[in-house]
Amino acid sequence: MAPTNDAAKASTISAPKSRLQRLKGALNPALDKLADVAIGVLDFRSELTVNKAECDALALRVAEITESILSRASSSKEMVQMYSPLIKPLQECIDDISMFLVEHVQSAFAPGLARVTENERIKIEIAAKDKRLTDVVGALNLDVNMTVLSKFSLGDTNPSGVFGSTPLTATSQQARTALTLARLPPKPRVFHDRESTLKSIIARLLEPEPAHLALLGMGGIGKTSTAATVLHDNDVKTKYGSNRVFLSCDSVTTAEGIVSALAAALKIPVSQEDDARALILQYFESIEGSVLVVLDNLESAWDTADRDAVEELLTELSNIDNLSLVITMRGQQRPVGVDWSQPLLPPLDTFDLETSKMMYISNGGKTDGQLDDLLRELDGWPLAIVLMAYQGQNRSPSQLLAAYRAERTALLARGRAGHLNSVDVSISLSLNCQSIKDVPGSLELLSLLCLLPDGIETSALADAFPEMSGILHTVRVLEQVSLVTRPVENEIKVLSPIRAFVLVSHPPCGPHLERLEDFWIAIVSKAEALLGSEDSKEEANAQITKIIMKGFGNIMSVLSYALKAPEVREEVLLAILLLSAFSLLVHYGDTWELMKAGIAAGRHTPSLQSICGHMSLVQAMQYSVPGPHSNTVALMEDAKELSQDPIFEARGMLVVASRHVEQLTLQAMGLGKDVEVTAESVSEMLQSAKVLLEAEADTSFIAWCTQLQGTLALATGSIEDAISFGEATIAAFEELHDGFGVARGQYILGSAYISQRKWEEGDELLRTALASYHKYSYREGVAIIHQTLGTSCVQQSRLQDAVQEHTAAAETFASMGDVAEAAMSMRHCSHVCVSMGHALEAIEMIFDAISSYDLLGDKLRCAGCRLELGNWLDTVGKFQESLEQHLLGLQLCEDLDLEQAVAWFKRRAAGSLCRLAYRDTSDLNLEAVQEADRLFREALLVFEHVDHLDPTLTALTSPNPFGLTLEELRAGLKRDLAAIWTVPGRDASESIKLGEAALAVFTELDVKMEIAACKAILGEILVQDDDTRTQAMASMEEAFTILKELEPAGSFIMKARRQTLLNDTDKLLSSLKSRYSSDIGQLEEYGTRAT
Repeated sequence: MAPTNDAAKASTISAPKSRLQRLKGALNPALDKLADVAIGVLDFRSELTVNKAECDALALRVAEITESILSRASSSKEMVQMYSPLIKPLQECIDDISMFLVEHVQSAFAPGLARVTENERIKIEIAAKDKRLTDVVGALNLDVNMTVLSKFSLGDTNPSGVFGSTPLTATSQQARTALTLARLPPKPRVFHDRESTLKSIIARLLEPEPAHLALLGMGGIGKTSTAATVLHDNDVKTKYGSNRVFLSCDSVTTAEGIVSALAAALKIPVSQEDDARALILQYFESIEGSVLVVLDNLESAWDTADRDAVEELLTELSNIDNLSLVITMRGQQRPVGVDWSQPLLPPLDTFDLETSKMMYISNGGKTDGQLDDLLRELDGWPLAIVLMAYQGQNRSPSQLLAAYRAERTALLARGRAGHLNSVDVSISLSLNCQSIKDVPGSLELLSLLCLLPDGIETSALADAFPEMSGILHTVRVLEQVSLVTRPVENEIKVLSPIRAFVLVSHPPCGPHLERLEDFWIAIVSKAEALLGSEDSKEEANAQITKIIMKGFGNIMSVLSYALKAPEVREEVLLAILLLSAFSLLVHYGDTWELMKAGIAAGRHTPSLQSICGHMSLVQAMQYSVPGPHSNTVALMEDAKELSQDPIFEARGMLVVASRHVEQLTLQAMGLGKDVEVTAESVSEMLQSAKVLLEAEADTSFIAWCTQLQGTLALATGSIEDAISFGEATIAAFEELHDGFGVARGQYILGSAYISQRKWEEGDELLRTALASYHKYSYREGVAIIHQTLGTSCVQQSRLQDAVQEHTAAAETFASMGDVAEAAMSMRHCSHVCVSMGHALEAIEMIFDAISSYDLLGDKLRCAGCRLELGNWLDTVGKFQESLEQHLLGLQLCEDLDLEQAVAWFKRRAAGSLCRLAYRDTSDLNLEAVQEADRLFREALLVFEHVDHLDPTLTALTSPNPFGLTLEELRAGLKRDLAAIWTVPGRDASESIKLGEAALAVFTELDVKMEIAACKAILGEILVQDDDTRTQAMASMEEAFTILKELEPAGSFIMKARRQTLLNDTDKLLSSLKSRYSSDIGQLEEYGTRAT
C-alpha cells in the first residue's frame, strides 16, 4: 500500500530531523544549540500554509547546511574546537530565520486580504534571508579553511586529526557537494554593460577544448561580478555541473597559499609529508567531465616576490586536459606561461554616463537634477558608483555631491573595510602592490599625474617632467596595475576617485612639482599672442586657442594647487591673470574662484599686490558680461586698495561703465531687466574716466573708453555719434598696434553704416573685423558679426545669404556652449525661411529652439518660440496645432505673471480659433467663434487699461519684434472683433462701430494694408443689410483698389496676407455683383461720390 501524502510529508521531515538529533551527541553545547534551532525550523514546515513552497525550501536549506557543518565538525575533537568559536554568525542567522518562520506561521491566521497584500513582501524577505545565509556560510567556510591552513603552516603533522578519518556516508558526501556549490559566489542581481565580455567568455568555455582566460581591469571594475555571472550561466552549469570551483585569493600571497586554499576548498586531506600540489593536480585529472576553476583576485599572490612560482602553478593547471581556467586580476598584464585563449579578452573598462546612471539607480540611489554631475565625479568606476548609491539611498545627489567634495573618497565606504566595501581600501591595495614597490618613483609620478584631471599626452611627459628619469617605464608600471588608464591611445589619465585619494595620502611636492607648474605656465603664456599685442597669424592663434582649451582643466588644477605653497611664486599669479584674460576673450571656462584664491594668496606680499589688483580688475570685467557674478563696484574698490595706483579709479569706472552698457543694450532689446542707470549717466561716467586716463596718458584704456562710448551710442541709436566714436576707436588702437582693438572699432563703424543702409561700406568693415576676430579667437565677436550681417542681408532681400550668416552665428555660439544665443540665431534663421516660403524648415528650427530654452528653463523665450511656431503652423494650414502652441505659450506667460504677454497670446489663440471656425463656411463652428470673441475682448480690455507697452513684449516677439504702438495694437484688436461679426448675440451695429474705430486709427497712421482690411470687413458686414448694400460694395471696391496697388515691403507673410485679402475681396465682390446686378448702377454712382 502506497504511503499517504501526510505520511510522505512526515517522512521528509523526520529523516533530516533524526540525522540532526544523532549528530548532537558528538558536539559541544554551542553546536548542539545550532542543531536544536535547525530541528525547530523543520518542525515549522508542517504548519506552513501561505508562501509554503518558498518557506519550505528555506527551512530545508537551513537543515541541510546545518547537517553538513555538524557532520564536518563531528569528524574529530579538533574540528569541534575549531568550529565552536566561529559559529556565532551562523547561529544568529538561523535564529533570525526561525523567528521569521514563527511570525509567518502566525500571520497565516490574518484576514485573507491582508495576507494577499503581504505576499510579495514576504517573498522578498525570504530571498534576502536566503542570500544572507549563503553569505554567512561562505564566510564560515573561509574562516575554517584559513584556520586549517594556519595549522599546516604551524607544522601540524596529523592532518587526519583535523579533517577526521571517518569515512563519508552517502549523506555526508551529498553535504560535501552542497557545500562546494555554496562556496560559489551568488549570481549578481545587478549587472550592467558587460554583455559582450560575458558572451565571449561563455562561448569560449563551451568550446570542446579547455579555455584559459584572464579577466583584467582595475580594482572594483566588475571582474568578480562578471566571473560570478559566468559561473551561474545555465549553459556553463550544464557543461561543468558541480565541477565549478571558485577560489578567492584575497590575502593569499604565495603559490603554496593558493595550493593550500584549493586543498581546503576541495576538502583534500593533505599531510605535511604529502605533495599538496601533486594531489590537487591529480584530483582534477581524476574528475570525469569538464572542470572550471576560477581564481579570483589572483594579483594578491601574483604581484608579489613569489610571481614565478604562481606562474608555474598556473602553467600546470592549464596543462590539465579537462580543466578550463579563468583568473581575475587587477591591472592590464597577464601572467606568462599560460597559452591564453585567443583573441585575448580586453581589460574591463569604466562605464559611460548612461550606464553609470542605470547602475546607480539599480542599486537604490535617489535621483535629482545633479545626478549627472555627481556621477561625472566618479569617472564611471563601478565600485565607486555602487558605494555612492549605497549612500544615496537616503540622500539626494545634490547632498552627496556637496558631501563628496568635502569628504572625498572617505564617503565611498560601507560596513567593514574591505576592497569591495571601500574605495580607499581598493586603491590602497593597488598602491601597495609589489610592482609599485619595485619602481620607487612610481608613487611620486602618480601623485603629480593626479593634478591633471584631463590627463596628458604621452608625448608631453618628457617636457612636463624633464628631470624625472625612466618616466615611460614608470608610466607602463602604473598602467599595468590600472592606476592610470588610457582614454585614447596616446593619452594617460588617473580616474577621479583615485586622484582624490592619492592627493590626500601622497600629496605632490618637490622639484618635479615646480617643473610641472612651469610646463603649464609656458602653455598659458602663449595666450599673449591673442590679446592684440603681437602680430601673429590666424592659424597659429587658432592652434594656441585649441592647446589652452584642451589643457584648461589641467592648468586650473595645477595653478590652484600651486597656491597652497607656503610662498606663492609670482609666475603662478601672472599665469592666473593671463588665463583669466584668455577665458574672458574666448568665453571659455570660469577662473573666478581661481582668481579669488590667487588674490587671497598674494595680497599680503607687497611685490605681488599689483598683480592681485589687476586680477580684481579682470574679475570686475567678468562681471560686465552676463553670468553669475555682479558686484562690480566692490571688486573695483578692492582693486584700488590692492594696487595703490590712482589710475585704477579711472579703470574701475570703465569696468563699471562696461557693465552698464551691457545692461542698457539688453534692455533696449527687451531682454534685460529695468536698470537704474540711464544712457546719459553712463556717458558722463565714461567721459569722466577719459579725463582721468588722459591725465595719466593711459593710452590703452583711453582707447577702450572710446570703444565703450561707441558701443553705447550704437546701442541707444545715436548713429552719428557711433560713427564718430568708431572712427576714433580705430585710430586709437592703430596707434597702439593693437589689431584686436582696431577690429572692435571696425565693428562699431560697420554696424552704424548698416543702420544707415550703407550696405557696401558696412559689409566691408564688418567682414574685415570678422577676419580679425577669427585671428584672435574672439568667438563671441565672430558670432555677433554673423548675426549683424544676417540682419543686413534680410534688409537687402538677400535671404539665402541671411540663412548662411545666421547659421554660422548659431554654430559659433553653440561651440562656445552658449545655448541661448545659438537658439536665438536659429530663430532668426527660421524667420528668414518663412520669408522665403519655407515654413516647414522654419517649424523644425523652432522646435529645436524650444528644446534649448526648455533645457535652460527660460520660459519667456520658450513662450516666444511657441508664438512663432503657432504663426508658422498657421501659414501651412495647421490651425489646430497652431492653437495648441498659442495656448502653451499663454500658460507659460501666466506662470511668469506677465499680463500683457498673456493678452497677446489670447489674441493669437483667438485668431487660430477663427481660422478653425471659418475653415468650412458651410459648417461654421459658432462655439469656436464665441470663444474667439471672448479672448479678443479680454485682450482688448488689458491693453485699453495700460498707458504703455510692457518691454517683455519686445523680448517675446524677438527676433522680429512686432513694432506696434499701443494705439495700433488696440485698433488691431477692434478690427479683429469686427471681423467676427457673425458671433451669435452680437448686434451688427457693434461690429460696425468696432470696424470704424479701427479704420479711423489706421487712416490717421496711413497704414494701407490695415485700411484695406477694415474697409473689406465693414463692407462684408454692411452688405447684409439692403439699405447699406451699395455702401458696402463701394467699401469693398475701395479695399480692392488699395490692395491691388499695394506693394508691401517685408516678409513673405506680409505679402501672403496682402494676396489673401486681395483674393478674398475680389471673390466676394464678384459674388455680390452677380447676385445684385441691379445695384451696380447705384454702386457706380456711390463710388463716384465717395471718390
